[in-house]
Amino acid sequence: AGVIFDENKRLKTQVERVLQIATVERGEIKLKFKEIDAHEILAECIKNFDVQILERNGELSSFFRADRSIIHADRAHLVNVFNNLMDNANKYSPEQPNITVITQNHNGSLQVVFSDRGIGINKDDQKHIFKKFHRLQSGDVHDVKGFGIGLFYVKRVVEEMGGGVTVSSSVQEGSSFTVEFPLAI
Repeated sequence: AGVIFDENKRLKTQVERVLQIATVERGEIKLKFKEIDAHEILAECIKNFDVQILERNGELSSFFRADRSIIHADRAHLVNVFNNLMDNANKYSPEQPNITVITQNHNGSLQVVFSDRGIGINKDDQKHIFKKFHRLQSGDVHDVKGFGIGLFYVKRVVEEMGGGVTVSSSVQEGSSFTVEFPLAI
């Protein structure tokens, strides 16, 4: 019953993401911008996600180093972005995940860096990971569930909020995804 419940939740989340992607692609996304403290949203996401990491005997560390964390964003979509990046860090980490989330200010923006010590992404794949339906083709990732739309969604939504997303990764050493948002004035 527990497995069925978990799979049902996962499928529901995936269906919601597919619908959100379709909305984003058609340019029909209606973001509800508000001034939001990204630290508060991030702390909630980390708290909710920590259980999954602990179940795998992993560690999720956070360092809120940014002095300023108020941005103009859509709360629901921001939660989805943060959750997606933490979920990927967990999914692509073998055995005990070690995930770090760091915030910092840089040139009038808020950067949130999600780092893991997972399987990493080779240079050739890094060029394609933000494309819709792109899935890694090497390693043991065939065991990882998903449709290859999460990073596409992250990139589109972050850009709609005036920000950007980048990746830095090395195979077998892990990945760091940095999302950057302009600070609210």
